[in-house]
Amino acid sequence: MRKSTIYAAFAVGLGLVLWLAAARARAGAGDANAPAAPPTATQSGPAATSAAEIAPLIERLGAKQWNVRDDAQKRLIEIGWDALAALRKARDSKDMEVAARADVAIKEIERQMAARRAALRGKMDEGYFSVSKENYLKLLALPEPPLRDCYAADYVFLIKKDWPAQATALEAAGATLQRLMATPVEQFVKATDDLPPGGLHQLSQPWQTPGSHVYVKGFDGTGRLCQGTVKDWLPHLAEAQQALKRDCAGVYWELGRLYRNELKQPKDALRAFQCAAAQQPFCAEPLETLMPKCWPVFKTGGEALWPTTGRMGASQTDWHTRDALNDLADMQEKAGDIKGALDTRIRFMLAVRMEEGRWNNHHKGPQHVWSLIKQLPPASPLPPLPVADAPKTARDFLARFPSDDNWAAALAKPAAPADPPAK
Repeated sequence: MRKSTIYAAFAVGLGLVLWLAAARARAGAGDANAPAAPPTATQSGPAATSAAEIAPLIERLGAKQWNVRDDAQKRLIEIGWDALAALRKARDSKDMEVAARADVAIKEIERQMAARRAALRGKMDEGYFSVSKENYLKLLALPEPPLRDCYAADYVFLIKKDWPAQATALEAAGATLQRLMATPVEQFVKATDDLPPGGLHQLSQPWQTPGSHVYVKGFDGTGRLCQGTVKDWLPHLAEAQQALKRDCAGVYWELGRLYRNELKQPKDALRAFQCAAAQQPFCAEPLETLMPKCWPVFKTGGEALWPTTGRMGASQTDWHTRDALNDLADMQEKAGDIKGALDTRIRFMLAVRMEEGRWNNHHKGPQHVWSLIKQLPPASPLPPLPVADAPKTARDFLARFPSDDNWAAALAKPAAPADPPAK
């Protein structure tokens, strides 16, 4: 009797435990299907930083109730960097309250971001290797990383031969340079009443307006007080901004070679070389209009390869111009884009001739052009070529130049009086 009672109690207890477990499972399933909680100040992501949320907050900066304005400003600061674009537009508002609160929010967001960067950099001034790999990657992941952080990470990862990390640094540098080139130059200088300790001594040129001073923000992320007015500095900043194209082409050329040689990622290599070529004015113009300027007599100078900045000319063009084109043509040919490779090879030949005064060099540009034309269908139309009575189709070209030696010899013959030196 006692045994049967014990067994019955045990069965009841086991049933109760199983029932409770099933109830908890059903409750958990119900929670999983429940709507997500609204985003809080600590959450991030599209739901927390969407334009649909930011736009009403900007409007509330001009609300009649003080607490509504203040709450909107605090929320925009919590959103952080994603709200900056809208806040910068709001700073120009005719509503003085909106403009003032937007300015306060911008300064606070930028201050917080600067503090985060400073904490990650640590003692970078004592040496780039004093910063850990993890901190470098975190710096690069922050919005709009300064160039100095990108270049420091690139140098460290290159020395350590950490190719994936170096590719991350170069990608960040390229994106930063493109952003800087697209930013209106007026955003890099503003008049200020602040004075450094001891006055305006040992500050940068030029100063056409004595007694005036401005705050100039460098493209590397640093800033300083300088003599002069905004009007004085705008031409110099515009010239420096144009010069960034050279740096951008160099970064993407290095990135393309990294993807091709070390990481074995041909698609990424092709993209990087295309970005490098896109920075060059020489590649922006169709060959139909570029060729008459470059052959048979040069009607353009070094600005065809790089923007004229007062210190760059045809004699000072560097390997970024030619080698980026040469590498791009190689990758286009390997990807099966024969027409694209042919267009790039012709530009490469023109660049060599503009800089060195001859068609050929150790890259054998004319021979590559002949080989590419041979791969085209016979009836394919050809781009403009630097020869008299240029053939119009691949069939006509090969009939006239049956070997690459015939083609190279035709290029070697002067078609016009000697070209004047490029200026």
